[in-house]
Amino acid sequence: MKKVLLSIFVLFILFSCNKTTIKKIEIDFITLSVLNSKNENHPLNLFLDIKSKRILIYNNKIHFLELPPQPNGSTSNSVRIEQKIDNEIIELSSQEIDNIKNILSEFTEDDFESKKQTSYDGLALKLNFTYNDNSFKTIELINNSTKRQTEFFKVLFQVLYDKSSQQAILNEYYNKEYLWKL
Repeated sequence: MKKVLLSIFVLFILFSCNKTTIKKIEIDFITLSVLNSKNENHPLNLFLDIKSKRILIYNNKIHFLELPPQPNGSTSNSVRIEQKIDNEIIELSSQEIDNIKNILSEFTEDDFESKKQTSYDGLALKLNFTYNDNSFKTIELINNSTKRQTEFFKVLFQVLYDKSSQQAILNEYYNKEYLWKL
């Protein structure tokens, strides 16, 4: 009788374990804002959607037209902001997404911590990671990053340099050598 009860208990445990699946938590998308002292009025904003394999480069700055002169003829209050970065969607290959996912899968807790180093001139990045369970993590990096973070930026920006129609602007404001110094 003892063996029969033990056997039934073991079978119960086995069958109940097979029905329980644990949903793997993965990154759905990443937003990234890049600001350096060279482009302080023109931040680069990226939205990387891992599921749809796309990067959206977007400009969220409100652009004002030049204001007309004041009645006294003065133009001192006129404002003009030129758009530097246009909105653009870049399609990614499965291999590019896999490279990004592989790097992100190697991130440790240290890689998800903000790193800030004071400087008069430099680079600031803000990353928001949103997961398929609706949780998110935010990282702010100022003139500092971990090895894995730098590797992620290199892969991401190489895709931008290779596929964007705005290569001249990217090279002017976000050149590789500058980003790789993080």
